[in-house]
Amino acid sequence: MKKTSVLQNKINNLIDSNPAHVLNYELDGDLSAEREIQLAITEKTEDRSPCLLVDANFCTRGMRKDIIEVTDNHLSPYRMTMNDLLEQVEQEITQDFESKYTERQQKNEKNRIDKINAIKDKYTAEYDHSFAKSSAEEAELRYDEMNKNENGRPPNHMRSWVYWPIMLLIGLLESFVNYQTFISQYASLALAVSATILIAFCLAVSSHRIGKIFKQSLALFGPDIERRKKWYEVWNALFYLLLVVVAIVVVTVLRHYALMNELADQAGSLLLLEEDVATTPSMEVIFSFIGLNTIALGVGMAVSMLAHDKKPDYSEAMIIMLKTRKTILKLDSKMNKEIAQVQALFDKSEEENKNVRQAEKNKMLLNKQERERLCHHRNRVLTEVEEKERRVLEEYQNNLVQHAQKSNANLVFQTHSGNRLSIEEYASLGSLNQEAVNRNPPSRYLQSV
Repeated sequence: MKKTSVLQNKINNLIDSNPAHVLNYELDGDLSAEREIQLAITEKTEDRSPCLLVDANFCTRGMRKDIIEVTDNHLSPYRMTMNDLLEQVEQEITQDFESKYTERQQKNEKNRIDKINAIKDKYTAEYDHSFAKSSAEEAELRYDEMNKNENGRPPNHMRSWVYWPIMLLIGLLESFVNYQTFISQYASLALAVSATILIAFCLAVSSHRIGKIFKQSLALFGPDIERRKKWYEVWNALFYLLLVVVAIVVVTVLRHYALMNELADQAGSLLLLEEDVATTPSMEVIFSFIGLNTIALGVGMAVSMLAHDKKPDYSEAMIIMLKTRKTILKLDSKMNKEIAQVQALFDKSEEENKNVRQAEKNKMLLNKQERERLCHHRNRVLTEVEEKERRVLEEYQNNLVQHAQKSNANLVFQTHSGNRLSIEEYASLGSLNQEAVNRNPPSRYLQSV
């Protein structure tokens, strides 16, 4: 930017100047033409008439020395400065900023790819990312195959944070039925609460396992299942069934004794009033108590059957798939965070690169405008200088012809090709040159740039 600013200042300073305005020819009116005529007469020989040599442009030595050379010397600094500035501007214009932009872009892209690959290699080494990914792919394939075999049916699956609170709620409701029994049998509150929780836990776990076995009975006891595995599931079911039966029997017996104690207490009080009372609880009360515990067990089994799929491998495949997917997402989130930082730096660098490219493009357009300004100013100045020079030359030529005619020395003008022109013939060249100038604007200096 600093270089461009200095260049623009030089351009502005040059354009503010105009050599045509300060171009002066130190001619002594028509004395210069008269001296040239006298010199030609003085130098004549006996066998030749006085002669003035003219060049291809019919200019005499005096014209070249006092006018043309003065003009050339006056314009020389301007033309050198102009050519130098045009060369500098052209260099700025022809700079290949597109290739520089492409080179910077390729360099940034290479740095981005290298950094991303380094991050991926780091996570592969530190977190065994590739193994986790292969495990996730295997779990996906296994689940997709099972899902295809089930015609797209998703497995029955209830999330643990939904399923187990429901089972605990069932156990909690069931504990309200049994708590009164234990608190009446045990003087210790902690012992009564512990026994209540233990029975509730047994009913909840048993209903979970028994309901799951019933739902998956076709898969667990199918013809293609090994006999050893079948007996394992049978004994498993019997164990939990026995556990729940024992729990209900124990609670029922304790409830029976609790009711007998209550009735005995009531009987002792009512005997004083001489009324008949029962000393044993009725079977309806016992069976209703058993029924409440059985209902709690049945509700738990129903929830368990709804929460599990009839094919245990199908639900398990989905759970493994979700877990591996979660692991991959966790690893990928950390890796992607670092990759995003690299990408952000790359995007910032690319934006800066585009801004530099646009700035260089704007600079090129500005330099083209400056080149047009310089060329326009140069053509205008050189045209004005040549017009001024032509007028002075015509005036000098007229004075030269007039003094030649007054001299009566039979003066001739000899061209560079050896032709001799009389004064009248030389005078007629002025009008011919004027016609040529009118047809073709002055170009001596313009052609030389």
